[in-house]
Amino acid sequence: MTPARKRLRVGIDLTPLLPVATGVDQYLVELVRAISRMDRETLFFVLVNWEDRKRLAGGLGKNFTVVPVATRARLVRFLSQQFLLPMLAAALRFQVIHSTSFLMPFFRGKSSHVLTVFDTTMLDLPDYHNWYRRSFPFRAALAMSIRRADLILVPSRHVQQEVLPWLPAGAAADRVRVVPLGVGNRFSPPESLNRQGLPPSLRGIPSYVLFVGTIEPRKNIETLLEGYRRAVQGSRLEEHLVLTGKHGWGRDPRRVLDKMPEVRGRVHFTGYVDSETLLALYRNAKLFIYPSKEEGFGLPPLEAMACGVPTVATDTSSLRENLRGAATLIPPGDPEALRAALVRGLGNPELRETLRRDGQVRARRFTWEQAARLTLDVYRESIRIRERRWGERQPAKRAGAHNENRLPKPQRAVAGPSQISDEFSGRMAHRQEPENRQPQEKRQPESLFAEDGPGRSEHKKPG
Repeated sequence: MTPARKRLRVGIDLTPLLPVATGVDQYLVELVRAISRMDRETLFFVLVNWEDRKRLAGGLGKNFTVVPVATRARLVRFLSQQFLLPMLAAALRFQVIHSTSFLMPFFRGKSSHVLTVFDTTMLDLPDYHNWYRRSFPFRAALAMSIRRADLILVPSRHVQQEVLPWLPAGAAADRVRVVPLGVGNRFSPPESLNRQGLPPSLRGIPSYVLFVGTIEPRKNIETLLEGYRRAVQGSRLEEHLVLTGKHGWGRDPRRVLDKMPEVRGRVHFTGYVDSETLLALYRNAKLFIYPSKEEGFGLPPLEAMACGVPTVATDTSSLRENLRGAATLIPPGDPEALRAALVRGLGNPELRETLRRDGQVRARRFTWEQAARLTLDVYRESIRIRERRWGERQPAKRAGAHNENRLPKPQRAVAGPSQISDEFSGRMAHRQEPENRQPQEKRQPESLFAEDGPGRSEHKKPG
């Protein structure tokens, strides 16, 4: 084994973890566990909130150290990220810092910086987010982080194309790397249906259509309810509709049900459920539906497909990229198309069997082991970037101010805060509102399942 002083040292910031796990939280935890299974040599320091200090207990190798650095209070986490993290990086000699959720420290120090960006809707479509995510300071900090990171991880080629215009002028497009999320092995078809794992309120209903996700405007729940109402009214469906997930922000869609007497008693909101209940909900569903307007990855449809559930989703963003050819895709925001997909999916056993088979094959292509391998490759490359950056500075410093052969100071493509703020304000003045956003066909990325597979971009940066 390599002596500890010579082993690579990587800091992974998991302070964005929330007590109620979302897709982002699942990514944070599963990625670190998969890296632990694959790399027993590198020294990893996992930075967490005090409340999460035991969350990874027993699941990591001896080369992992969990370091509590903050609490879940938003202000404390921000101050820790911006001030304590750089100091820890210097004290513990991190060669790489991985900021796992949108923002990196302003003070970069000597470490190379890897940044994960799940989507750019805060910049392009801020109305899809709560007040904090659409505030000017957060969006400006995100834009600055994208400009300053050495390498950027994104979950899909769709997000890769969305990030490229935010890179500084002259930056190489391959700074943005696609690392798809994974689907855990526990998501698999049941040997036989068992309703005992369902919430008690659902055990007595007939078959059901399932939605899983945070209840927020971007998920387009009101369109789902209207499409379901039309399907019940016109086709006399027996299936109920079950919506699982915590309420995020915005108007409670349950208020719409007061104007829909046709579906009274047939729509069930379970709220947030634990992982075992979620698995039972997936496995017992007759159809899964995901009407989201925009997704950076879209994990729930793939989890449902892995469980053998035929899936309907919107033909947009990363959903088109990940699901095309293995799920029924419909236009976003179209309740009539949603109604037709429900009626066809529930009434056509042959179609359901085809979607069940193709969905399982597609979902198996997304693994946390692949995500870990691609992430480790990025860590290694970012270390080489760090070595080049600091290797160029030292000879230049020794050469003296009047040496004609002095190496130029490396051009870090980083603008100052005022320049970024001015440019950011200009971009936002010309952004399109969600309802007026133009169709995406002209810039739709290739599928992840093209021959070259996920990884570096072959696209040139837009001028």
